[in-house]
Amino acid sequence: MDVLQLTPLISVLMFLFACFAGVFGSLLGIGGGVIIVPVLHLVFKVPMHLAISTSLVSVIATSCSGAIKYLRQHYTDIRLAMILEVAQTLGALAGGMLATKISVDILRLIFVPALLYTAFSMLRKRALHTIPMADESDNVYSAKLSLMQGYYFDIDLQTKIHYTVLNLKWGLAGGFLAGVLSGMLGIGGGFIIMPLMNLVMNVPLKVAIGTSILTLGATATTSAIVYYLNAFIHPIIAGLCVIGILLGAQLGSLIGTKIRVESLRWIFVVILAGLAVQMLLKSFF
Repeated sequence: MDVLQLTPLISVLMFLFACFAGVFGSLLGIGGGVIIVPVLHLVFKVPMHLAISTSLVSVIATSCSGAIKYLRQHYTDIRLAMILEVAQTLGALAGGMLATKISVDILRLIFVPALLYTAFSMLRKRALHTIPMADESDNVYSAKLSLMQGYYFDIDLQTKIHYTVLNLKWGLAGGFLAGVLSGMLGIGGGFIIMPLMNLVMNVPLKVAIGTSILTLGATATTSAIVYYLNAFIHPIIAGLCVIGILLGAQLGSLIGTKIRVESLRWIFVVILAGLAVQMLLKSFF
């Protein structure tokens, strides 16, 4: 298919597929990029670099939309986001520049482990934890006064929760890696930076999610600029996917309490595994 001459039928199918990706991404708590890229490339025959750039534009839109909710609820550590964003942006710049220089076959091979990792993470149900509650006068927290100390008011628990950010060097290293993968594969780095903040850096889960979503938009923007300068962004395809994913995410949030997410999890794992096999075969045959 010549992506510069989209037929009405292909455009509608692409839009519906983006809605489907948005629904799954919302229900399972992952970005739609991990499925957007391989399906655009394998099913709609969109060139790999173009599929990646389309996913990046979608990440920008979903990040801006999702970040607003967490900012309003004060579930975002803006100071930590700005620090991590330095490493993530540098990684995104490096990843984007590298991706535009390497062959499509190599990009496919790199994408396969990302698909398999996401499928595996869907199965093992990571035990992301929350930080124990503490009062403002808690001696443990008052003894750890630092610039990287924060708190938020948990609406569900109706309690103020304090935390101290630890292991910042690992956060910066992970942020750089997340940026590189985002730039190279267009899948966003949330599946790396969010659990890293929660499990390694001592950041409460809700804050880790809100902070991760905020950083992804700037990270994806950096990589998207690189792809745009190399003429790898198609405005119509990007527009169809952005609108579809945003609508799908809204639909997913509405039906999330009415369906069994566990069943969807297995369906999604099968889809990811199938896409990984197809990517692998296409790289060698």
